[in-house]
Order: sequence, then C-alpha cells, then structure tokens
Amino acid sequence: MEIIEDNEIDVNTLCLNLALFKPYSTCMIQSSTDEDAKKVIKTISKTIDMLKELMDDAFYMSFPLNNTKHELTFKNGSKIISTIIDENRARGRTIDILVINDSVDNISESYMTAILPALSAVGGKFIVTD
Repeated sequence: MEIIEDNEIDVNTLCLNLALFKPYSTCMIQSSTDEDAKKVIKTISKTIDMLKELMDDAFYMSFPLNNTKHELTFKNGSKIISTIIDENRARGRTIDILVINDSVDNISESYMTAILPALSAVGGKFIVTD
C-alpha cells in the first residue's frame, strides 16, 4: 500500500481515469460531510457529460451505467463511490484507490487497521487531501 499526501492531486480525474481504463476497479472517496460526498459524484458526472460530447460512441460505451447520489457504476464493472469518512464503508471491499478529503491528522489508528485489508488485496493507493 502506498500513502500519498498531496493537495495538488486531482483525485476526481484520477478516479475517473481508473474507472474508465481499468475494468472492475473501485475508487472510494471519503469526505467529512455527506454534502461534500454528493458534490464529488456531481463533479465527476459533469466531467463525464463533457467527455461524452467530445468522444465517439465507441469510447463512451464504458461510461456509467448506473448513477446514484453516492456511486457511479460503469459498464466495465468499475465503481466510483463517494461517502462520508467511515471505516465501515471500506470493510469487505477491494479498493484500488481510497481518497480521504480531510487532514491526515484526523485519521485514527482504528481507521487504518480497518481499511488495510481493502487496499492490500490489490496493492491499492491511499491518498489524503485537505
């Protein structure tokens, strides 16, 4: 597992890239509030809409099949999930990229213990932005 702390990373683009080009991948973005979590999905959805206008039909065949306020499920089996910060949301999942939109100082040891199996299964990345 690799831990990255960088305020310059555009995690929405990173997650969208992963979802489009790596089938059956999962990117989970956790934010401090439910409202922030919903904004993440709205922002990514707007980016997808812009891309659809630019790309031909063959390319966007992998674009989202299913949208909810907290999740985008893509035709290629990939998912982008946006939730509040909660270690239980990662339990039982395999996560390629887990992003925390908060300070690294607010992440507890119990949280790290809970998410490690979800990331370790695929050599996932853990990114903290604030």
